[in-house]
Amino acid sequence: MKRLFVHLPDFDNFWKKAKLDDQELLEFQTHLLENPKSGVVIKETNGIRKIRWKKKGSGKSSGIRVFYLDVEEFEILFLITLLEKNDKENLSKAQLKILGQLTLTLKEALKKGRRNS
Repeated sequence: MKRLFVHLPDFDNFWKKAKLDDQELLEFQTHLLENPKSGVVIKETNGIRKIRWKKKGSGKSSGIRVFYLDVEEFEILFLITLLEKNDKENLSKAQLKILGQLTLTLKEALKKGRRNS
Protein backbone atom coordinates (compact mmCIF):
# COMPACT_ATOMS: atom_id res chain seq x y z
CA MET A 1 0.00 0.00 0.00
CA LYS A 2 1.24 3.49 -0.72
CA ARG A 3 0.08 6.97 0.15
CA LEU A 4 1.20 10.50 -0.53
CA PHE A 5 0.95 12.38 2.77
CA VAL A 6 -0.21 15.97 2.45
CA HIS A 7 0.13 18.13 5.55
CA LEU A 8 -2.20 21.07 5.89
CA PRO A 9 -0.65 24.11 7.64
CA ASP A 10 -2.78 23.66 10.78
CA PHE A 11 -1.47 20.14 11.20
CA ASP A 12 2.18 21.17 10.97
CA ASN A 13 1.67 24.14 13.30
CA PHE A 14 -0.11 22.10 15.97
CA TRP A 15 2.35 19.19 15.62
CA LYS A 16 5.20 21.58 16.49
CA LYS A 17 3.18 23.22 19.25
CA ALA A 18 2.61 19.77 20.79
CA LYS A 19 6.41 19.37 20.84
CA LEU A 20 6.34 16.27 18.65
CA ASP A 21 9.41 15.46 16.59
CA ASP A 22 10.11 14.08 13.12
CA GLN A 23 10.62 10.53 14.43
CA GLU A 24 7.15 10.59 16.02
CA LEU A 25 5.73 11.89 12.75
CA LEU A 26 7.36 9.04 10.85
CA GLU A 27 5.94 6.51 13.32
CA PHE A 28 2.48 8.07 13.02
CA GLN A 29 2.60 8.11 9.21
CA THR A 30 3.79 4.49 9.17
CA HIS A 31 0.83 3.52 11.34
CA LEU A 32 -1.60 5.30 8.99
CA LEU A 33 0.08 3.78 5.94
CA GLU A 34 -0.46 0.31 7.38
CA ASN A 35 -3.90 1.11 8.87
CA PRO A 36 -5.47 4.02 6.94
CA LYS A 37 -8.93 3.24 8.30
CA SER A 38 -7.86 3.02 11.95
CA GLY A 39 -9.48 6.32 12.89
CA VAL A 40 -13.18 6.73 13.56
CA VAL A 41 -15.13 8.44 10.74
CA ILE A 42 -16.78 11.66 11.90
CA LYS A 43 -20.13 11.65 10.13
CA GLU A 44 -20.46 15.44 9.77
CA THR A 45 -17.22 15.69 7.77
CA ASN A 46 -17.75 13.64 4.59
CA GLY A 47 -15.05 11.13 5.46
CA ILE A 48 -12.58 12.73 7.86
CA ARG A 49 -11.33 10.36 10.52
CA LYS A 50 -10.20 11.05 14.07
CA ILE A 51 -7.53 8.94 15.73
CA ARG A 52 -6.03 9.05 19.19
CA TRP A 53 -2.25 8.96 19.24
CA LYS A 54 0.07 8.86 22.20
CA LYS A 55 2.94 11.23 22.67
CA LYS A 56 6.25 9.79 23.81
CA GLY A 57 6.14 9.34 27.54
CA SER A 58 2.34 9.40 27.77
CA GLY A 59 -0.63 7.19 27.00
CA LYS A 60 -3.30 7.58 24.32
CA SER A 61 -5.74 9.13 26.79
CA SER A 62 -3.39 12.06 27.41
CA GLY A 63 -1.99 12.28 23.90
CA ILE A 64 -3.29 13.96 20.77
CA ARG A 65 -6.32 13.62 18.51
CA VAL A 66 -5.45 13.78 14.81
CA PHE A 67 -7.99 14.53 12.09
CA TYR A 68 -7.14 13.14 8.66
CA LEU A 69 -8.72 12.28 5.33
CA ASP A 70 -7.68 9.19 3.40
CA VAL A 71 -8.64 9.40 -0.26
CA GLU A 72 -7.95 5.79 -1.17
CA GLU A 73 -8.88 6.22 -4.84
CA PHE A 74 -6.00 8.69 -5.29
CA GLU A 75 -3.65 7.15 -2.68
CA ILE A 76 -3.49 10.48 -0.85
CA LEU A 77 -3.79 10.99 2.88
CA PHE A 78 -4.39 14.53 4.14
CA LEU A 79 -3.22 15.31 7.68
CA ILE A 80 -5.62 18.11 8.53
CA THR A 81 -5.32 19.19 12.15
CA LEU A 82 -4.83 17.90 15.65
CA LEU A 83 -5.87 18.63 19.19
CA GLU A 84 -3.98 18.02 22.38
CA LYS A 85 -6.11 16.11 24.86
CA ASN A 86 -5.33 18.57 27.65
CA ASP A 87 -6.52 21.48 25.46
CA LYS A 88 -9.67 20.09 23.88
CA GLU A 89 -11.25 16.69 23.19
CA ASN A 90 -13.29 17.52 20.08
CA LEU A 91 -13.88 20.16 17.44
CA SER A 92 -17.01 22.30 17.56
CA LYS A 93 -20.01 21.66 15.28
CA ALA A 94 -19.04 24.76 13.28
CA GLN A 95 -15.48 23.48 12.84
CA LEU A 96 -16.76 20.05 11.78
CA LYS A 97 -19.02 21.69 9.20
CA ILE A 98 -16.04 23.59 7.78
CA LEU A 99 -14.04 20.36 7.62
CA GLY A 100 -16.92 18.71 5.79
CA GLN A 101 -16.82 21.48 3.18
CA LEU A 102 -13.03 21.16 2.97
CA THR A 103 -13.39 17.43 2.31
CA LEU A 104 -15.75 18.03 -0.60
CA THR A 105 -13.42 20.69 -2.03
CA LEU A 106 -10.35 18.44 -1.79
CA LYS A 107 -12.11 15.46 -3.38
CA GLU A 108 -13.52 17.59 -6.19
CA ALA A 109 -10.10 19.14 -6.88
CA LEU A 110 -8.56 15.67 -7.12
CA LYS A 111 -11.25 14.50 -9.53
CA LYS A 112 -10.94 17.66 -11.61
CA GLY A 113 -7.16 17.25 -11.75
CA ARG A 114 -7.54 13.71 -13.01
CA ARG A 115 -9.99 14.83 -15.72
CA ASN A 116 -7.59 17.55 -16.87
CA SER A 117 -4.52 15.32 -17.06
